[in-house]
Amino acid sequence: SASDYTAAPASGTLTFTPGQRVKTLTVTTTDDASDEPAETVLLTLSNNSPNAELDAAADEALGTIIDNDDPPTVRLSVSPASIPEQGGRSIVTVTLLPAPSGFDIDVPLEAGLASTAEGADFSMPAVIRVPKGASTRSVDLLAMDDAVYEGPETVVVTIPGSSPYFREDGEQQQSGTIEDDEPIPTASLDISPTAGTEGGTASVRMTLSGASDFPVGADLVWSGLARFGPDFTGPIALEIAPGDMSASAPLQTLIDGIYEGDEAATATLTSLSGAALGTASATLTILDADAPPRATVVALQSRIPEGGVGEFRVTLDRQAERQVSISLNFAPGPLDKATFGTDYLPDGNPVFAPMETEVIVRVTAVSDNVHEATERFTLALGTVTGGVLGTPSSAPMLIDNVGTAPRIGIRIEPATSNEGEAAELILTRAQASELPATVRL
Repeated sequence: SASDYTAAPASGTLTFTPGQRVKTLTVTTTDDASDEPAETVLLTLSNNSPNAELDAAADEALGTIIDNDDPPTVRLSVSPASIPEQGGRSIVTVTLLPAPSGFDIDVPLEAGLASTAEGADFSMPAVIRVPKGASTRSVDLLAMDDAVYEGPETVVVTIPGSSPYFREDGEQQQSGTIEDDEPIPTASLDISPTAGTEGGTASVRMTLSGASDFPVGADLVWSGLARFGPDFTGPIALEIAPGDMSASAPLQTLIDGIYEGDEAATATLTSLSGAALGTASATLTILDADAPPRATVVALQSRIPEGGVGEFRVTLDRQAERQVSISLNFAPGPLDKATFGTDYLPDGNPVFAPMETEVIVRVTAVSDNVHEATERFTLALGTVTGGVLGTPSSAPMLIDNVGTAPRIGIRIEPATSNEGEAAELILTRAQASELPATVRL
């Protein structure tokens, strides 16, 4: 084109003077900064004079301009550097330096996420074409909205290499950030079913409120009356893989042959990573498969003397994991003549420590210095806390009097009296007695 050379004279007209045989047209090439292919210059003569005739075999001359410029350097830019996930748009631009090229240049582009997150997060053409003569061209990098929590994501745009038509400007790599519009999901814990008998299974599950591109992990801390190991086994940690909504693990309750009553096992999320805390705890009620222990009582002696100590063995027919206590009932029956507090005193209500199956209750017969017959009392089991009444639930015991029969004396008052006057015969016992006494005069 005319921009690649200049001719002198500029008019391009040559005039031969009379007698002149040679004329010269000087063509000077333009040294520019553009990388171009070799260009040809064709000069064609045209005759505007009646005094000359063109040589048809030599009325054209062809010249070639050889380019001396290196391929342009490609510079990459991304603007703006941060865009929202919903409707976000960045402009990816390539610029040719120091000048446009004489070739159409296809600049390849690659883009990826700097993080390990996965999914369709953006779109961008794979090539930018810069037409010859142009210095710059741009394409759109468009963010793609989704319902997955990803956090801020860094998009790295790269020109993966050079070509014969361009060179890289150092490391051709630019970054932009897609700002996520989803909140961080919450992690909640549940156990299903919420109650089950010993020997059964349940599922412990951690669930997210929304999908996430990141792993979510947490430790589990167990608490409650049910003990990890003896009463159940279960997970101590859970992890949700990226893209998944939940993770679960089995919980196995154990049959131990020990009465425990219904017990609760509560799991609590701790050391949570990758999510916010939702419902932190969940509870499983373990229903005991064992019947409550039955309490029975037997007397270890059939009778004791006043001042002696009688023993009763109170027994549970099976072990209990928790304390069992029993109230005692000394309400007299028709044959029970001994009086509580006056004739006998127990040492207290029986209390079974965990796993204990036998307790001795001691009852002391009171020495009261009263002459009385052998008397009976009955120890009966009352309310059983942590168990139930079995059979027998009561046992009698006799208390033998240790004193001798009181002596009876007689005296006359007054000792002397006149005829016709009355006198009293007074009989006295040396000590109290609960028994009747008959004497003959």
